[in-house]
Amino acid sequence: MNIDRNLLRQISAKTTTQQSSISSLVRGIHKIAELRDWVTIETVALPPIPVQRLGEWGIVSLLTVPKKTENEINGYTTPWAVVEWSLTTKEVVKKLDLRDIKANHPLWTKQIIINQPADISVNLTPQVKTIRENALFTSLENFCSILNRNKADFSALAKHYVGLLPKDVYQYYHDLIPESQEWLISDIAAISLEEKQPDQTSLEIATKEIQETQIKIPSDLTNKLSHWFKQCAELSNSLSTENQQLGENILNSLSTIDKRRLLPGFRLVFVGEFSRGKSYLINRLLNRNILPEGTLPTTATLTSIIAGLEEKMEIRLGGKIEIRPLSENSWQDLLATDEAGSDQEVFAGVRISLNHDWLRSLDIEIIDTPGAGDLSERRANLVSDILNQCDAAVLLVSATSPFSMTEAAFLEQEVIGRHVPRIMVIISKLDLINPDEREKLIDNICQKISLIAKNIPVIPTFPTDENQQSENNCLTAIIAQIESLVNQGERRVWRSRQVSQQLIDWLSQLIETSQSAISSIHLNIEQKKLYLRQSENEIDRANLTWDNLQLELEKRRLQRTKQIYQNLTANKEEIVENLQFELQKIPDLKLWWERDLPFRLRRELTILSRKSENFLLKFLGQDVEWLQNEVAKIFNTKIKQQSFNPSENRGMEFQLEHQNITDLQKYRLFTRVGSTAAMIAGSILGGPIGIAASTGILLVSEQYLNHELDTQRQILVEELNRVVDIAIDEYSQQVSQRLRQLYKKIIDDMQTEQAAWKFSKQAAFNIDLSINTNELNLQEIIRQSLILQQQITNALSM
Repeated sequence: MNIDRNLLRQISAKTTTQQSSISSLVRGIHKIAELRDWVTIETVALPPIPVQRLGEWGIVSLLTVPKKTENEINGYTTPWAVVEWSLTTKEVVKKLDLRDIKANHPLWTKQIIINQPADISVNLTPQVKTIRENALFTSLENFCSILNRNKADFSALAKHYVGLLPKDVYQYYHDLIPESQEWLISDIAAISLEEKQPDQTSLEIATKEIQETQIKIPSDLTNKLSHWFKQCAELSNSLSTENQQLGENILNSLSTIDKRRLLPGFRLVFVGEFSRGKSYLINRLLNRNILPEGTLPTTATLTSIIAGLEEKMEIRLGGKIEIRPLSENSWQDLLATDEAGSDQEVFAGVRISLNHDWLRSLDIEIIDTPGAGDLSERRANLVSDILNQCDAAVLLVSATSPFSMTEAAFLEQEVIGRHVPRIMVIISKLDLINPDEREKLIDNICQKISLIAKNIPVIPTFPTDENQQSENNCLTAIIAQIESLVNQGERRVWRSRQVSQQLIDWLSQLIETSQSAISSIHLNIEQKKLYLRQSENEIDRANLTWDNLQLELEKRRLQRTKQIYQNLTANKEEIVENLQFELQKIPDLKLWWERDLPFRLRRELTILSRKSENFLLKFLGQDVEWLQNEVAKIFNTKIKQQSFNPSENRGMEFQLEHQNITDLQKYRLFTRVGSTAAMIAGSILGGPIGIAASTGILLVSEQYLNHELDTQRQILVEELNRVVDIAIDEYSQQVSQRLRQLYKKIIDDMQTEQAAWKFSKQAAFNIDLSINTNELNLQEIIRQSLILQQQITNALSM
């Protein structure tokens, strides 16, 4: 077999990166210049212990080689070397090959040490091992930051090792570092994952980040909106009495706002792989056969179900809306398979309006999705995008294939990775499992889920013991959990405040229109023409300024995209380190590179996106605040109170002065967008769609994969840097596009307000008012509008 020696020399000649953290020192033994030509490619460093030399802390790590026993149990060979680093200089200060030094010592005879932690209750899966190692490394960093440590400090540190080191390894550390016998003991309980603070699972990171971005949830104004809209409609009718055209125009503007009020206040999505029973469960929850079920009828569309007075199906396809009755025949062209059983691509959206008391009382929208795992790229993207916009997700898993690796990846990357704030897991088809095995199966699924995220409720659709519980009991438990999720939702709160703020703006429009009408009564034709010319000039200037604002906002977006990219690349070294560490232990490099690497990259970027959430919301809040201030300067209606002078409008800034500026900016952002921190972050930073799906397959040519294993490994280690760069670039482009869409939405909303402002500037002067127009009635409209405006402002201030 030919080996490209020139390529190997080029790789060896490359400058190595200076390792800085304990994690990078221990996991980077193959990258450190003093070690990489000394250690074998299979060698790994065991968790290091701290030592103190001449008043400085260092760490000592045993080197060994993973090896299986005759019974195929994972283990390690007797440690063959030891390395010591100084934590002051982050350099290797000692390395010893123990095979000759300890050759005649009975402790160091060759054997295989079974890789079972000293605390036998710990199930050291690869994921748990990484979490525990990271927790140890962070604890060591903190421990060694202070020179003098007491017995309690060492005892706390010892809890980390019993969850990682086999009991037989302790004696080797004791032999090399005798003072470690006083604290490095194996007969204690390992620190639990719940106790660890420095390093956390991906969901814990997400929860922590979301908590950092949350502000105190303000009061929900939903119940007051109906009364306010009724009062606004009465004011519109009063204006219509004076002039029908003015009244109709202002009422149309109010109707646009009212449509947003009537949108459901909570969005719950049902997801899961093909044939997991999503549609069947939704039908049971609604006690109606709404969605098609069975082996053949599999949903191929996103189906939204909301409460409504008229029961119907709306099919949205190619920009057109088709209304259909709620019947079985209406679904024939919307299923994943046609009547002949052949696959068919369907990209329609279905919206079902249902006269249903439970939906109405919860103010909820239920969304059924196509089965994940076997979707076209376009349908998979539709499911991913809807997850970005949901308040909660229900993941269905089947008892007949309980929580597979693909389901675990979907939960971690697509659901948790898209910042869905509330999650529950439902186990379907439990009735197909032997009753004696059901409890064990449920425990197994719960254990697998807990490795990804804790505190996710898991509920079966069928009882474990049919003699004690019925299927209806399970359904009642699921309904209760859904109602609990809805009660925790925030979308309704922020939407109610968004609509309330729009009502305040609408009342300002009504007031200025009425004031213009009063002024118009006293103007002759020439004076009206003069005023109109002045208004048109003012509108032209505002349009020019508005164009400049949009250009400036686009500059800000590009700058924010650059900041996010820099934030991602700042963590590149950590991503590469983790991947290289895993690569060193993989026997089948080609399989890992083509199958596992894309998954690992998506996972690393998903976790990294959590760390960017607070950063994202901070600059979004700053940009929205800047834009609103600039728009207020341009389109200030400057209301002149002619006959009524209410108490001074204190405004939101005054009410929130006791909060820091970051909370104020977040409040304005959430109110402007009408959404929560999790959903805003999810829509921008949501897991990388399709990222690196083909990156690993095409990058390494067959000539590299034909080299010897060690040569392959060295080549791939170097290649990882380029692959991570490509993944970060692709993900940054996706984030940039999503950011563009959010900024466009904000601009579109403000342009609607701009149109209302233009109408207010000109409407009354373009309409011939009757000589019967009553100025006192218009004054009364203004007075009542100001009172209502003050009431809404006061409510927003609470």
